[in-house]
Amino acid sequence: RRQATLSWRDDFASRDYNVATVSLDGAVNSVHTDINIFDDLFCNNQTDSPGGIQKTIDFYKRILPVAENPSILLLTGVRWHDSDLFGYLLKTEAEKWNVYIERAIRTPQEIAEGKSELFFPSRLTHEVLADKRSSMTDYEFSCNYLNNPIDQSTALFKESYFGESAWYDLPTDPKDLQAFLANKFRS
Repeated sequence: RRQATLSWRDDFASRDYNVATVSLDGAVNSVHTDINIFDDLFCNNQTDSPGGIQKTIDFYKRILPVAENPSILLLTGVRWHDSDLFGYLLKTEAEKWNVYIERAIRTPQEIAEGKSELFFPSRLTHEVLADKRSSMTDYEFSCNYLNNPIDQSTALFKESYFGESAWYDLPTDPKDLQAFLANKFRS
């Protein structure tokens, strides 16, 4: 954990620092917080196992007891999985949060509601987004720029099919591969 006391602090009665950072494995006991900013706690590597996903949820749960009441909790980041911390909160605690979800390219429904086609058109132009998309998988682009994780358990072509160990996951028997493709592309 890293911590500091900023010079404009007037109240030194508390022994706690007024700015601190902590990792997912860091201890948060005996600390009392007014403002908690969770920035990109979760990354795509943590979706490889339920334990990786749970680690972030457990960290969030460890912060709650030390957060003052009232306090501010701000969570920001990329959604990498339907069951990541954001998915967990949307499923179990949505009524407790002011949820704001944005995507770089807005949906037709959002455009019909009066929003512009691009969220950040001066920085993320059509050209920039096309360039980003050309160097990413659909999964990476969907998570990073559309704020919409693709469920890997139901994806036609899973992320694990691409990369150094990809050949382990594909069906090896031609009959299995033919059945796999026939089931996926059947109308």
